[in-house]
Amino acid sequence: MGVASSISSSEKSFPRKGMPKAMFVALGLVLLVEIVLHIMPGDWLLGYGPGLGSYYDVLHTLQTRGPAQVSVLGTSRGRESIVQPLLREMVRERLGKEITVANYSLAGAHADEMHRVARLMFAGAEKPEIVLYFVSPKMIKADPPDHQRLGILGVFPDVLGGRIGQILAAQSEEPLWRLRQWLDGHYYTFRYRHRIRWTLTAWARGRRPESAVQGDFTTWQRYGGDRSLATHPVSAERIDTYASQLMNGSGVYCVGEDQLAAVAATAELCRTHGVPFVLLEAAISEDLQEHFPTGVTETFTNALQSTARTVGVEVQTMSMVGADLDHTDFREQSHLNRQGGEKVTRALADRFILPAIRLGE
Repeated sequence: MGVASSISSSEKSFPRKGMPKAMFVALGLVLLVEIVLHIMPGDWLLGYGPGLGSYYDVLHTLQTRGPAQVSVLGTSRGRESIVQPLLREMVRERLGKEITVANYSLAGAHADEMHRVARLMFAGAEKPEIVLYFVSPKMIKADPPDHQRLGILGVFPDVLGGRIGQILAAQSEEPLWRLRQWLDGHYYTFRYRHRIRWTLTAWARGRRPESAVQGDFTTWQRYGGDRSLATHPVSAERIDTYASQLMNGSGVYCVGEDQLAAVAATAELCRTHGVPFVLLEAAISEDLQEHFPTGVTETFTNALQSTARTVGVEVQTMSMVGADLDHTDFREQSHLNRQGGEKVTRALADRFILPAIRLGE
């Protein structure tokens, strides 16, 4: 038989109840970060990198700074079409003054999302002196609204489309959206989470964080800006894959009437506030145009020009503004490289931007 323990149950050691020290340390660190974020100037916390982070970048930049004197709208094609440091330098040399420039273009954006950005631009007392709007075929394609991206920009669950399924989906997600909005407004560690991640990622790659939304070079313009279709040709298969994204399930390119209405609404918003509005066809390489399925170019051009006529503006092509582009000006089939962006920037500055800045003096 074993010998019974001489230690009574009342003398046995049990773990103490309560929160572990590590939990207190973690909560203390979160509180410290939150206090620091509230104390720091808002401008220090802007710049969120790619993906959905860029949507937060646009939202918080407009909320913190208001619109820039030269404001640019579009998709990633519009983002790469303006070299903002060059534009500021041209204005400084020609007019002897400093201006603010911001590119609010968002990768993969549709016209309805850009219209919301335009509404944010005109929400306060400050107004831009000119708005440049780059439109591409994918931007006005008939696609269902993106609830998540629209939610970031503050319109969820407003008018998101005519189909009952879309409206019901929006309503079911509304509680989560309202929670995100509340956290965004009160809990800065949550609000600036994309900034923290982007800063650490950029540093890990040996790069400094930048933000095209705030007038910096884009990442592609700063790093590898000399890459072009002439030095790095793109295969026909890859271009075909890219072009196929424009087609619906039936293999047809369809323009969304709601997207065209959003383009018109943005133009009308600028007209109402007396701000010059320049509607531009985003630059497209010959390689991509040659691989567009039949009817894409004609459908896009006709739809955009028809919409422009309804609001009394003229669609400007790159050749019309004086930007003569070739293979050496495109990073790949769909985006300009830095050289191409500089050509477009100089052409638009001479034709539209400098006159608008002089008029605003």
